[in-house]
Amino acid sequence: MPRKRRTRQHVIADLSINYVERFVLTCGYSAERIRADYGTDLIVSTYNAEGEIENGLIYVQVKATDSPIVPNAEQRIPIVLQTKDLDLWLREAMPYILIFYDAQAEKAYWLYLQASLSGLDLTQLGNTHTAYLENRNILDEAAVRMFAAYESRVFTNSRSVFVMKTEAIVFSDLIKLLSRLGFTQHSVGNQEVFQHLESDTSIVLPHYELQEILRPIHVVGTRKILVENGLMEPAAFDGYLEKTLI
Repeated sequence: MPRKRRTRQHVIADLSINYVERFVLTCGYSAERIRADYGTDLIVSTYNAEGEIENGLIYVQVKATDSPIVPNAEQRIPIVLQTKDLDLWLREAMPYILIFYDAQAEKAYWLYLQASLSGLDLTQLGNTHTAYLENRNILDEAAVRMFAAYESRVFTNSRSVFVMKTEAIVFSDLIKLLSRLGFTQHSVGNQEVFQHLESDTSIVLPHYELQEILRPIHVVGTRKILVENGLMEPAAFDGYLEKTLI
């Protein structure tokens, strides 16, 4: 029986994620990979000069190509995006950064999605939309620090207290919520897997003790999956978090 093969596309995908992670780490930040593809590859947490975690998150979606990226006459780089992904990205308050990685040149370009596509009417689109990255927007450490500035600006201007409240949620509270929504739970190695068969939705988290406080990145990630799959409204999830603090 032939074994599964690791294709060139698999290699490029891993190289592209690793390329982004290196700049995140050199900035002193941290990045968590999202294994299930829900339109997000990395969630970045930032830290201040004292090493304290800052409020807010940066979401990153990485696209990669093995063909040379060639800018057009206007020095812009076209990329075709799925409308369903745009619907997710543009609804999010925190910055969503699209990275386009050129495996041949070992170089990447970036686009701040909400800022660049804010006027886009998704109802007028088909299944795809062509966006354009500026040739000058090259991914490097300075760019990642710029993403952190975007994050800080969004958080400062936002009236939502959701991100601040995530630090007080324990694992048992999340289990209760997911159970009420119809999820089943089982352990696989050092991970906890929650499955909702009716909607074919899975949530994978690292193992936590029942009274252990969840990392904000896992609370936010769970919220996104529930909302994206139509299993819970954002306000309902946030309301549940508030009740756990009373």
